[in-house]
Amino acid sequence: MKKVLEADQVITFEPVLPKEMKRLFEKAANIGGFNSVWDFIISSATAKAEAMVESDPGNEAIKRLKMTEDPNFFTSEADRKHFFDTLMNPPEPNEALKAAFKKYKAAGNV
Repeated sequence: MKKVLEADQVITFEPVLPKEMKRLFEKAANIGGFNSVWDFIISSATAKAEAMVESDPGNEAIKRLKMTEDPNFFTSEADRKHFFDTLMNPPEPNEALKAAFKKYKAAGNV
């Protein structure tokens, strides 16, 4: 079943392609059993984008957050709520954290 998107969740995207590229995409879409060239392009681009994001070492935080999609990640609804409440409303840094950051910054890491 396709997800119905609200108007504020979509954009119009109309690429201009060389004719040879369009023919290549049409052939690939046909071979792959896609309903349309557009379905093939979106599916292929999405797969490539997800693979690139997954392989980017700078996205460790995103990878860790994906674990939260696992229904077994949290032991209770209260744990899930606490996790996301803390994530969205982090506490102010305490003195120990401020001192550690000052030391980190002085070492030239920022």
